[in-house]
Amino acid sequence: MIVYYDARTESWFHTVQHQRYTFGSEEIPLLFRESPTPTSIPFTVESSQLNLGPLVGILAGRKGKESVVGNGTLFKKIQESMAEHHGIAFIFTLDDIEQNRIKGHVYLPEKKSWFKVYSPFPHIVYNRLPFRKLEESVKYQSARRLFQEKKSVFLTLLLLISMSSIKS
Repeated sequence: MIVYYDARTESWFHTVQHQRYTFGSEEIPLLFRESPTPTSIPFTVESSQLNLGPLVGILAGRKGKESVVGNGTLFKKIQESMAEHHGIAFIFTLDDIEQNRIKGHVYLPEKKSWFKVYSPFPHIVYNRLPFRKLEESVKYQSARRLFQEKKSVFLTLLLLISMSSIKS
């Protein structure tokens, strides 16, 4: 299944007639269009259910006004792996979270570049904040509550490690 992002209208859509899909943790209805526009970016996603995805948000730190702090190579690899497994990953910071959407960036391997998107709340948030002190901030605590309200699963590296050791 292919979903598209149109940068001009800052919206996600699909092109399957007579089908209603949702997107993100809140199951926001996905718009229908008869065909993609020349500026649309295609993403292959899993379509075993009507809620498409998975949609994964990678929470990173911010350096200065626009730069993201973190392991850029890891962020690219996560996004490439998600694409190979029919999912979408995007990177964002605490400053990018709005009440009903998140401004983030996806890495497009075929173009070797980052691209700005506005996304619904993801199914999963992977916490890659570089400094634990940021987790003590009011902004972080507010974001955690908002993710809970929006039904996003919040993962940290320690949780991932403990989950993998349980499976072993």
